[in-house]
Amino acid sequence: MIRLVSRSYEIAYAFGRDVFQTGKSSTGLNKHQRVRLALLSYLEIYAYSAAAYTALPTLKTAADAVTLSLNVGTLTNVGYAFGCNPAPFVVNIVFFQVITTLSLVVLSLAAYLGRKK
Repeated sequence: MIRLVSRSYEIAYAFGRDVFQTGKSSTGLNKHQRVRLALLSYLEIYAYSAAAYTALPTLKTAADAVTLSLNVGTLTNVGYAFGCNPAPFVVNIVFFQVITTLSLVVLSLAAYLGRKK
């Protein structure tokens, strides 16, 4: 769970900061390298979220955790996590993945694809 919180914050902060940065980038990455890094981070979010979801009391198998991670990460079926009477802890954990995914998709990928370099 600590990895989920820590890495989610790190990804959202780093990519958000990069998008709103004015002037020349300090990383030296071009547009294509940034998109590649964002996509790899997007896949990483699936992996570490699935690992964190295995600790939830509402899931019985690792396959359920992977399914939940894919549903939440693609933003197509976030409600899958809520089932019947979810614990507040479960709801809060899911939103870490949602916020991190949105920061990558909306902020980073859109900004990187719109850059000239």
